[in-house]
Amino acid sequence: MMQKSDTVKDLFIGLVKLRQAIKQPPKDAKNPFFKSNYVTLEGVQKAIDEAKEGTGIDYSQFVETSPDGRTGVSTMVYSDKGEYIITDPLYLQPVKNDPQGNGSVVTYSRRYQLSALFGISSDIDDDGNNASGNQQQRQSRQQGNYQRRQQNTQRRQQSTANRQQSAPDPISLQKQQYEQTINKIVAATGQSRQDIEAGLGETLKADSEYQAANNLGKWQKTNNVANQMLKRSIEENQQ
Repeated sequence: MMQKSDTVKDLFIGLVKLRQAIKQPPKDAKNPFFKSNYVTLEGVQKAIDEAKEGTGIDYSQFVETSPDGRTGVSTMVYSDKGEYIITDPLYLQPVKNDPQGNGSVVTYSRRYQLSALFGISSDIDDDGNNASGNQQQRQSRQQGNYQRRQQNTQRRQQSTANRQQSAPDPISLQKQQYEQTINKIVAATGQSRQDIEAGLGETLKADSEYQAANNLGKWQKTNNVANQMLKRSIEENQQ
């Protein structure tokens, strides 16, 4: 579920201004397989950076890993008033699980999340291929599309089976959320993980509810405090 600050009024006002100022970037990157054009990540970022001036809006992106090993990206959009929203991670499975494959997934996820959040048309254009009268090309595309759908269906089924076989328990889920939140605090503040966790430990040490809670309750309380630290770090960076 998407995270957000207690209020988002100023954030949305700034987003409206940014959306009005944004100019759609040219689709100047080539996709040789589909013989079509699309907007690069750099093109999307440039369009946002040029439009955000004077709106008080900025963003950060975080790379995460799902329990089943997929690489994902979440995006934090925040205002100079300390308001923010954080998207759920967009998880994708690389075709080949190596540094290059995972790097491509990260780039793809970052580009599509930013495009969706800021209203940028970065999708690959068809360039009239579907309207072509060449029957052989149409049959080849249809066969390729069918094969891709079959492969995607098989991957989804396998992914579902893997999740069902290795569904994490509530404490494991709390630990995963904790890791994600700590990583976001590190990215937002530049502090070391050791210093952040030391401050978190001092806060929990003085918390009577934490001391009286069971193991799951302790992790839930830890995540509540960590989320409060993340919110404060964002607000302090905007001052």
